[in-house]
Amino acid sequence: MDDDIRMSSSYLRMETSDMSSPCALAQRDLQGILREFRFITARMRKAEDDAEVVGDWKFAAMVVDSNVSHSLYIVYCVGNYISPPICSSHHSAIRLRLLNLTSVIYKI
Repeated sequence: MDDDIRMSSSYLRMETSDMSSPCALAQRDLQGILREFRFITARMRKAEDDAEVVGDWKFAAMVVDSNVSHSLYIVYCVGNYISPPICSSHHSAIRLRLLNLTSVIYKI
């Protein structure tokens, strides 16, 4: 694994002067733990930032989708009332289909 901090050469290097006292060994271990903790928290922060960006894009997509569906609804309604009827039964059938379509879109 490339991002494993324990596999780096600085982590594996052990000098003989560090082995002289137990306090030095404990300090070295604590510094290693601190490096790993910083690495993990940095990855968690990056994951949270990425999740926030994804959420923002999902919200923007919902807004665009809503605006497009409302625009199409207005175009269909205006087109239905502007179009001249070929015959009264045909015109009412188109109006019923439009009402069925809008009820499906808005789940009425």
